[in-house]
Amino acid sequence: MTQKILVAILVIWSISIAAVAVSFYLKGSSFQMQLDQSDQLAEKLKEDIKRLEKEKKTILEENQEFQADAVYYTKFTTQLQEEIKKLKSSVEGKDINIENLSSQLELLKSQMTKETEAKDEKQDVLAKEHSELKAKVVTLEETLRKERGFYYYNLGVSYVQAKLFSKAVEAYEKSLSFEPKNAEAHYNLGLLYENFNLEPEKAILHYQKYLELKPEASDKQEVLNWINRLKDVVYQQVFPEGKYSQ
Repeated sequence: MTQKILVAILVIWSISIAAVAVSFYLKGSSFQMQLDQSDQLAEKLKEDIKRLEKEKKTILEENQEFQADAVYYTKFTTQLQEEIKKLKSSVEGKDINIENLSSQLELLKSQMTKETEAKDEKQDVLAKEHSELKAKVVTLEETLRKERGFYYYNLGVSYVQAKLFSKAVEAYEKSLSFEPKNAEAHYNLGLLYENFNLEPEKAILHYQKYLELKPEASDKQEVLNWINRLKDVVYQQVFPEGKYSQ
């Protein structure tokens, strides 16, 4: 009986040793697999780092090119804005040099057109700024046109006050070349052509244009009477005997 117990104990002890050995073997295999996976991960990380460094270098080069373009466009935009401010200041001032301002405007438009055509339109923000500046130039051109019309209109008024009627006619006609919808200029020209230049046909045309531009004018009926009277004058000039010649 004692011998059987010893044999059982030996068997159990052998099994325990074998189990421990198997456990150590399994742990060793698992650790080796983890080491292999770590090596593979390290190699992948090295490749990713190399790729990222290459991409970083490319991005830095592209960024340098973009910064160079941005500096150029910023400088150009600043110069253009300064030119526009100068033009606005000239228009708002009392002593307006009309012809000089017009030349500056044409030069500015030419420079802007050349720069716009020469540059790459990939920079959306800068392209938008150029578009806005172009719109401002167009607005400034319209303002200049109206200012020139107003300038010659006032010049015509001054000539009338100085009794220089021929020069007044020239000034009013020049005013209408810039601002053809100036009803008062048409009215004043009608008076001049009727009373001083003695050209009733032209007086009629300017009176009619005045009423066309101001259909609700307070003196509408009076001007219509003038037109009818002048038409009679023209008729008498064409047919002095009151009938067609055979």
